[in-house]
Amino acid sequence: MLWLIGGTSESREIAQLLFQYNIDYVVTVTTNEATVLYKDLPVKVNVGPLENSEIQGLLERYGISKIVDASHPHAQLISQYAINLNLPYLRYERAFVIGNKNKVFENIDSLVNDSHLDGKRVLLTIGCKNLAKFKPWQDKAILFTRVLPSLNSLNVAIDAGFASDRIIAIRPPVELELERALWKRWQIETVVTKANGHEDIKQQLSQELNIELLVLARPKINYPRQCNQLEDVLHFCTNG
Repeated sequence: MLWLIGGTSESREIAQLLFQYNIDYVVTVTTNEATVLYKDLPVKVNVGPLENSEIQGLLERYGISKIVDASHPHAQLISQYAINLNLPYLRYERAFVIGNKNKVFENIDSLVNDSHLDGKRVLLTIGCKNLAKFKPWQDKAILFTRVLPSLNSLNVAIDAGFASDRIIAIRPPVELELERALWKRWQIETVVTKANGHEDIKQQLSQELNIELLVLARPKINYPRQCNQLEDVLHFCTNG
């Protein structure tokens, strides 16, 4: 059986492909909210964060023989766990194209320790994990954030100094029209995002609305095998 590391729209595409070709698989996600990606597919979904001991149980329970990793590019821990298993492994992620209104940062510290946000109206679309690092900027910029619609995410944002009228809770992907309306409503000048393969809408709007994109680069992981085309995933699943 195949293990699909999911929780992303990329994994949804792969799940549809596997169903179409009658390939038996189990998909893992970290939250109950992410299961909605597969609600119309007859697939086994394992919910919850996975540590090494739990991964071994997963392998034994389902008889895993191959792994397709379509997790978020910044969820490097689960990717590293999977690579270390020494099973046939394929990493799938969309290519990231740097636009001419992008500035790319190797990590979040290189962004918050400089003056790039000073005095600007900034939208953070980086999730809630690192919002605390922006707390010192609450007095030096006008910060807004978009987080997942969960109590934990909202509490983290509030603890980082975001007022309720500067938080929007919504599960991505966000459609172009809504993204545009949100940026205009908040008069955004700069958007901070992650290089996760979904920058096409943000790239388009940054050009259209003359808004700067500050992009956090993907972590550097030595994937043993990687692709960005679904036909390569199918070949891996059917041929190895």
